[in-house]
This record gives sequence, C-alpha cells and structure tokens, in this order.
Amino acid sequence: MGKTSGSAPRPKKLYLVQRLGWNVWEDGGRPACYRDEADCGAPVRAFNGRKQAEEFCREQERQARRELSPFQFRHDFAEEEERKLIAGLTELGLQPPTAQEFPSSAYEGLIEWRAWWGAVAPGLTDEQREGVWGLLEDIHFYEVVAIDWEGNASGVTRWKP
Repeated sequence: MGKTSGSAPRPKKLYLVQRLGWNVWEDGGRPACYRDEADCGAPVRAFNGRKQAEEFCREQERQARRELSPFQFRHDFAEEEERKLIAGLTELGLQPPTAQEFPSSAYEGLIEWRAWWGAVAPGLTDEQREGVWGLLEDIHFYEVVAIDWEGNASGVTRWKP
C-alpha cells in the first residue's frame, strides 16, 4: 500500500550524543572550568536507539574521566559537601587531603583539591578514579538528547573537512 495523499511522514526518533561546552576562567591565579549553560552542545554521533546512544555516551564519559581532573571543573565546596566528599574518599580507600597538606594558595584554610588530585591520580585504580568522579556527579561532558527527524538519507549532505 502506498502513502495516503496529503499525509505527512511520521517523524523518526533519533538519539543524539552531544559534547557539552565548558569555559575557562581564572580562580586565584589558576585556570578553572565552568559549564556554559547557554551552550546546547556539539553533536558527536546520532543513533536510532536510545540504548546504543547511552552506551556510547557512557564510553565517551569514561574516556574523558581517564584524561581530566575532576577538580579542574569543581574545586570549591560548602562545608557539608566537603565533609561528604572526604567521607566518600575514605570509603574508596583514599587518604583525603587536608588544608595543612594541600593548602589553597588563594583562600586560607581551604584545600587545594587540584594539587591533591595531581598527587594521587597516577596511583588510582580505575574503580577509585570512577568513584571520585561519582562523588562529583554534577560534572558531565556528554549527554543524550532525543530528537524528532523528518528527513531521510537522501536529504542529508555530507561535510568534508
């Protein structure tokens, strides 16, 4: 049977994995990153199924987390947040930093989390590294977005670098 005259094609659901944008600013003479909430993300890959998109997204997150310091993206904490972070680090079998061992050069009495990460990161297991990132669950580099797409393969143009 053919398409009924006048009926619009049904949109196809695509799942787009996109990389989120971060900006750099200065904090106490050192670079720090913050999420640009106005950024809608840069498309990385589209999938027909949500499961495949989420799997790809998780792998991209894991790769980014192997290469980056979480404390470049989050390095100041309210007292309660810091207590929870220190307790979580202890549960992971890590020696949490103190302000005496890793003093902040910009803020007296605070911990320089980036310096602590630089000191411990080379010796972390994959599970500990993921565990630390898990304690800072608000930091993400990729996301999956569901989109409706009414086009077809013949309407796609190819981009060449």
